Amino acid sequence: MVNRIWNSFLIIVCIALIATIFYDETSYNRFSRFGYSLHIDQEDEISIKMLENEFYTSDNSFNIPTYEVYWRFEKQFAPNKLHLLWFNYNDNKFYEFNGDLPYEKIQKEFNVDNSVKIKFGKMNTFQLIVNDKTIQQFKASEVSKPWFDEYTEREVAVFYANNEITFSPVLNIKSNSRLVKAGFDNTSKNYRRGYRESFESDSIYNRRFIYDDHILTTKAADYITLELENSNYKHKVGEELYNDNLVYKIEIDSKDLYNILKSNPSKNFDLNINLDEKDSVKSVNLSNQKYNFNLIIKTDYSWN
Repeated sequence: MVNRIWNSFLIIVCIALIATIFYDETSYNRFSRFGYSLHIDQEDEISIKMLENEFYTSDNSFNIPTYEVYWRFEKQFAPNKLHLLWFNYNDNKFYEFNGDLPYEKIQKEFNVDNSVKIKFGKMNTFQLIVNDKTIQQFKASEVSKPWFDEYTEREVAVFYANNEITFSPVLNIKSNSRLVKAGFDNTSKNYRRGYRESFESDSIYNRRFIYDDHILTTKAADYITLELENSNYKHKVGEELYNDNLVYKIEIDSKDLYNILKSNPSKNFDLNINLDEKDSVKSVNLSNQKYNFNLIIKTDYSWN
């Protein structure tokens, strides 16, 4: 009798466990969950600034921080809604989208290793791309929003994002000092993708900087770092004398640079960095066959 009761109890426990597992599996929807990467991209000729983005699934939401950052998710539902807010520099407007995504179409394309991409196009359009297949194209609405960058005027930022002006840096040294390395950074709000905003060089040829075995050209660089093995100063280590390395941080006034570039139609300039006999920065100017402009700069020196 006791064994019969015990067996009945075990059967009830097993049935309860099976029911619980079945409930958990059906409520979890294991076979409707996938592993996938989620990211944002844009066409090469498009310049945008992403302000907000949020992807929704049936039980969660995700923000993707920046371009070319792939967020990988495991065992998630496919996204079914999307909210985007961005500024398009090409046409100087804000756009917003808040709506549904074609969940069934996305799920149909999913397999073992998946990617979901939002790719921005011209004006207010973007594409939903799943595993390299365009699923749908969307149009957003133009909206009025306050300018988001308190440090840069909107007109200046739009200009730098859309201009095609290039600089060819030139180093004019009067001493026997030797270049150790140089860096050129575009900090003037050039959001255009497809063009490097930072360059480094450790050699010069005919006064021009070499980058990746070619003469270096940059977008409108407004921050320059140089390091020279200085021939005028030496320090002693034991019985040996060594040249000191002089480090320069040269900041070009971006508003002054903007006024010069906007007022002159030339697309190419030499960016001349002129040093005196003691390797101090004498001037920095833009020049070509028609123009020569002295730039407003701020220079800090240090010894390395």
